[in-house]
Amino acid sequence: VDRFFSPWQEKADKYGHLWNADLFMRVDLETYLTENCLVKTDRASMLASLEVRVPYLDETILDRILPLSADKKIINGELKPLLKHLAKRLLPPEVWNRPKHGFDVPISNWLAGKWKPALDRVLEWGEEHVRVFNYSYLRRLQRENERNHQTGRYLWSPFVLLAWM
Repeated sequence: VDRFFSPWQEKADKYGHLWNADLFMRVDLETYLTENCLVKTDRASMLASLEVRVPYLDETILDRILPLSADKKIINGELKPLLKHLAKRLLPPEVWNRPKHGFDVPISNWLAGKWKPALDRVLEWGEEHVRVFNYSYLRRLQRENERNHQTGRYLWSPFVLLAWM
């Protein structure tokens, strides 16, 4: 366990022993961003033969943002107040005032479409061998998902766990 956590502990120790939001942001920048987000973006863009730039990692921006304390970066629970302030000055309200939306993976479509046979096999196997799920509930979710393509996200974790077993 110590071997697993030691790289993160070393990064945290570099910034002092006060465990606060500033420390967590710095460690997150050096671990999650670099070892997860950027790696995945790089691999996906190379696979698709795309040239991708990460705009908020521009040196000019980092030089101005990194020295700021966490209380300037998070205000009243708002995680991006500086970016929102800038967006309000430069963009129309229909851009900066709309609800957040990401790039969803079409799990519901997959589980109702080409992955349906795999889901059926996994649930059948699970009903026989793994008694931790309410399979009638999972089957109901599956039927609903086949009708409306809305409940796949609730089936995904049991599907992956059972497939892995």
